[in-house]
Order: sequence, then structure tokens, then C-alpha cells
Amino acid sequence: MLTGSTGRACSRLLPESQVFTRGTPPRMEGCRPASRGLALALITCAQSRNRVVALDRIVTNKVLSRAPRVLAHGQAAHKMPVRVPLAESRITKCQDVRMRMDHVSYACEHDGLAATTERIATALGVEAVKGGVHPRFGTRNMIIPLAGHKYLEVVEVLDHPASDKAPFGQAVRARSAAGGGWMGWCVEVDDLAPFEERLGRAAVNGNRKFPDGRELVWKQIGILGLIADPQVPYMLKWEGDPSLHPSNAYQSNLKMSCLTIAGSASRVTEWLGEPVEKPLEDVAVEWVAPHGTPGILSVTFETANGAVTI
Repeated sequence: MLTGSTGRACSRLLPESQVFTRGTPPRMEGCRPASRGLALALITCAQSRNRVVALDRIVTNKVLSRAPRVLAHGQAAHKMPVRVPLAESRITKCQDVRMRMDHVSYACEHDGLAATTERIATALGVEAVKGGVHPRFGTRNMIIPLAGHKYLEVVEVLDHPASDKAPFGQAVRARSAAGGGWMGWCVEVDDLAPFEERLGRAAVNGNRKFPDGRELVWKQIGILGLIADPQVPYMLKWEGDPSLHPSNAYQSNLKMSCLTIAGSASRVTEWLGEPVEKPLEDVAVEWVAPHGTPGILSVTFETANGAVTI
């Protein structure tokens, strides 16, 4: 279950706030998160030697506090600028694709969807709304709308054959089996084709129906990447009626201000083909433990009662 402690919000120097923490997401057995990054680095190196002009970009982690963050085991994590050389290639070039952060996903704990959602909603001082069943993935969710066209979903795997076949269902089951917690984050894009080409597979369809018969539809890709390396986001393209976006369930002043991610900006930049700051916009990121188990460690929200970290 969620536990509370006192800490500082990581978006900027803010007053003391309530903090709820949980361990890092599990790494699937047999997965090697560094392998894809190594392959990309080798491709980039080979292209540079072939005199392909490299784009030399600076991805600078935002300095979120003066003092280093202390991890659960007492290890200090220092925030350092990262220099990322990217080759102009079909592997890394997605510069023409609009992207923005869409939502974060929390896999429910052992006592189920309703109880997990209630704890989070109470900590944030808001109400959650029912999402619905994702028949293609064998999951269901509840929604907490956020400001800025974003939302938080709490998701639960169902005892359904689809959850055994669909990567999203597999990811939710694995995270919940490990005790639940932050599973990943999602970036909305206006064109999935560059990612389909780069990953060598087609995006999959997703949907859920409202009680009145309206249907929310989308396409997504990248869940296999998230399973292998939970620091990276998956990509989604909304289709159909834009008014059905989960952030529109009710008007919300609750703002997501910061992610703390075990991983590195350079790895996520490789994955997106763009500097990771592009989709994050006003959401800061604190990068810690770049050589540890990757994934979201916590998310900080600005609430009516101050900053709360879950």
C-alpha cells in the first residue's frame, strides 16, 4: 500500500509536502534494456564514420533543487547535463512529428482498482471517474483528469484471454503482480508512421465505450519497448471525437509538475527521435540512477493544498 513521508516537490523549490513513494517498476525477465540503445549507438557511430553529418544536441536536465535527491537506500543521485549526439537518419529522425505528453499510468495494487484509485484520489484531494474496459487489451481503468490536456489513469488487468496476448495487458499484470505502482508514461503524436517504420511493426487499435454508447478510439505503439525498458514512453494517436479525451471528464486544476525517472535523458531521446524536453513541455524531469532498474519512481502534482508526490 502507499506510504507517506515528508519531502520537497521537484518542479521547483516549493513548501514541504506530503510524499507517497513506491519502488521502481520491475524489469521483465530476460529483457536487456540497454540492448536497443547500444544498437542505436552503433548505428550512429557507423553513420558518423561514413561522414553522415551528425546533429550535436545538448539535452540538459533541469536543476530541480540545490541538494541531490537521496534514494531509498541512501544513495545520492546527482543531476548532470547530458550531451547527446544524434545522427540524421530514419532511426532517429522524427523532427516533423508533433508530440506532447498525454498521461501517466499507475498499475493497481493487490487490493484492486477501486481501493488503489481511492487512495490516490484522496491524497490529491480530487475525485476519480470510471473509465471503462479496454476489450482489445484485457484491462480497465479509472481516470483523474489533469490540467493541460493530461490525465492520470489507474489501470487493472482482467481475467480475460486478451490480457495474455496484448502487450499492454501483460505490462499491467506484471506491474500489479510486483505490488503495483507507476507503470509508464505516454506521449501523444499526430503521426505514428515514423515510429511504425522505426520499430518495424504496426500500431495497434485501442478502444473503450462509454455507458451512453459513445466510443473512445486510438492507436498506440511502443508497449514492448516500455516492457523492456520502463523509462521510455509509448506513443499514442487519438482518433474520433476529441471531446472524449479523458482529460475532459471534468474541468481540473490539478497539475502534473514533475516526474522522477530512473534512467537517462539520452536514452529516452534516442527512443523518441527528439530531445525528451519536446513532449514534456512544462513537466520537469529529475533523472536519477541512470545505471539502475529503469522506470518512473514518482510523480509530483500541484494540488489545492500544495505539492503532493505519489
